[in-house]
Amino acid sequence: MSLVRRGSLLAAAGLFVVACGGGTTPTSAPATTSTNPTPAPTTATETTAPATTAPASEQPSAEATVEPTAQATTGTDVLDPSQSDAAVVGRVTISNDTRGHRDGTWDIVGVKDDGFISGCSYSFDGDEFTAVAFYDDAPDGQIRHMAVTVTSDNIPDGDDTVSGIEDGRVYIDFVSESGFGTAYVGDTADDERTSVTINVTRSGDLLTFDYDGLTWDQVPFAGQMVCGEIS
Repeated sequence: MSLVRRGSLLAAAGLFVVACGGGTTPTSAPATTSTNPTPAPTTATETTAPATTAPASEQPSAEATVEPTAQATTGTDVLDPSQSDAAVVGRVTISNDTRGHRDGTWDIVGVKDDGFISGCSYSFDGDEFTAVAFYDDAPDGQIRHMAVTVTSDNIPDGDDTVSGIEDGRVYIDFVSESGFGTAYVGDTADDERTSVTINVTRSGDLLTFDYDGLTWDQVPFAGQMVCGEIS
């Protein structure tokens, strides 16, 4: 082989080595830039952690709700409808109860979504007005349901009292494991052995029903229901 051709081949081989060696330079550049974003996620995580704990201290105030109980009094003889989310409370005093031996005074605080919905309202046809209190979770021996119904024309338009209503209805039902003798009813239209007298008083936003009656087996009962609003 001639010296000229051998020199040409050596020169070409040298250029090839230089070209290949120079190709390794850009491959190292991305490796250095890929490490830059890594601090960002750790910083974001640390800043969001306190945000989740800040509102936690406010939770107890949101849970401060009044549970329905058998107590609905603000004074010795005053029923307070503001204790009920349905704005209706009731009381009955039973005496000489040879049937259920429930002599004493009992209160109920109506729960809006219990039963057929507690509250004070006119019937669909507008002929009657009913104050009704349900407490489905009442413990054994307490009142689960109380209702007083009168005709609509016995509801005063303003501050006034309509007395001596004898064609109304009163119904009280207690929780009992036996399930017998729990209802105390005065409703002459349904049972002539019973009797009831109701007075209706309107005073500002309050509507009060005072009642006095006898059950079919002549157990005396008397009490009151108070409505804080009319729906």
